[in-house]
Formats: sequence, C-alpha cells, structure tokens
Amino acid sequence: MAKVIQEISVEVAKPNYFPNPIAKQCDCNSRFLKVTLVDEKVPITIEKCAEVYINANRIDGKSGSYGGEVNDDGTVTVPLHSEMLELAGDVICDITIKNGKEKLTSTRFVVDVERVAAQEV
Repeated sequence: MAKVIQEISVEVAKPNYFPNPIAKQCDCNSRFLKVTLVDEKVPITIEKCAEVYINANRIDGKSGSYGGEVNDDGTVTVPLHSEMLELAGDVICDITIKNGKEKLTSTRFVVDVERVAAQEV
C-alpha cells in the first residue's frame, strides 16, 4: 500500500503560515506528516528517546492524540489517523514532544480533509 508523507515545518513560538496539508476523508493508515519543528525558523532537533504526538480537533469537536515517532534526522513523523479523517473539513492540530519531565507543544496548524466523492468504497 502506498504511504503519502507530506513534509512541513511547524513553529513552536509564533503562528504557522503555510498551505494546509490536504488529506482525503476516510483514508486509513496511509497518510503521514514528516514535521520539522522550528523556533523562529531555526530547526529544533528532537532526541530519539522523546515521545511525540499529534493532537487533533475535528469540526464536530471530537479530539484525540495519536502517537508518532522521532526520525534519525531529528524530525518527527506523525499519522493522519483515521479518526482525524472521518469527517470532511478543517482539523486543528498541534504537535507535542515529551522527554522526561520536559514537554513542548507547537503552535496550531490546520489539516484540510477533503470530502470523498463516494462513501461506499
């Protein structure tokens, strides 16, 4: 099965201004974001031992956190989980990194979930 990995840089200290990543409604285990966390455009290297989560809030108010992984290059890869993609519309997201007693969360960004043409598939 194909894996779609969109690369984005996400700020931790100011608003994010980039084109919204796009996903299709009802996709499952096929879409991911490879995220470089940045502080004022300066990349932050995430330690391999850290925990990483994408936090998401759908248009109906349902929210959840979904585990990702730290890549060898200090970026993180997080899933666009099927629960995030259940409904078409904007999903408000941020990324949380936990390492021991330290926790850092990015500022928000939006994933645009595009409606599928037919629900039967």
